[in-house]
Amino acid sequence: MNLQTTLAPASVLALPSFEVAAARFGPRTERIIFDGRPAWLKRAERTSFPLAPLVQKAFGSVVGMPPLLQCTYVLDRKEALAFERSRLSMMAAQGYPVPHVLAHRSDYLVTSEVGRSIWDTVKQMDSVSRVALLEQGAAALAALHVGGGHHGQPYPKNMTWDGRRVHFIDLEDDVLSVMSEKDAQMRDIWMMVHGCWPFSKDATELSTRLVRKYADVAGRAIVANIKERLPQLAGTRSAALHAAISPNVSDNRARYLWTLEGVAKGLVL
Repeated sequence: MNLQTTLAPASVLALPSFEVAAARFGPRTERIIFDGRPAWLKRAERTSFPLAPLVQKAFGSVVGMPPLLQCTYVLDRKEALAFERSRLSMMAAQGYPVPHVLAHRSDYLVTSEVGRSIWDTVKQMDSVSRVALLEQGAAALAALHVGGGHHGQPYPKNMTWDGRRVHFIDLEDDVLSVMSEKDAQMRDIWMMVHGCWPFSKDATELSTRLVRKYADVAGRAIVANIKERLPQLAGTRSAALHAAISPNVSDNRARYLWTLEGVAKGLVL
């Protein structure tokens, strides 16, 4: 597959007019040409404090939401952009596969292009290739965890494939503000599996394969950590709470319990 031709056309923003172009009203993210190369422009959201995350944070506080299910959204959108820029720079310096920061201001961020999202890529694949790429995503996430890091929201839409390796994007969630690094790693594998729900007729088999691939790379110490924290997410109460804070996902409780079953089966080594 020629990834370059399947990406959305890039807007041509000449460097002298870039400041004006970046500040103009437009989509939250936009593929552009920056300094002669394809890149991505991310603008700060127009709403400084979005309502949905505010409600989620308040709800979690009132009902005693388990840390693994708490909202980790950075409410001030310019602060979120600055937080993501900091994480990208730090992870790039540590050798993790993330985009490079090319330009930034308080209201925008420009990063290098690192392929197409796994979410979009697997939609054009046959079932065998689809599972193979999702397994590569699970292995890349495990390698990140082995290095002591975490993603924060590793859904397939927040990982990319450039034809050679998986990269991590959209790193704006401040997970460590509400949980430990070990909790964050448990949450990562949970979220990745949860996000793969649409990609297999036998969803439980897919989730089990992804977790087993993750476990092969992560090793026994990290797997033991995941097993230790899994009970926090078990039970109908946690499933109900998750459904309550995710009203945009159809049949949340069933999806939650499917994820739980797949992770539990995948951890049996």
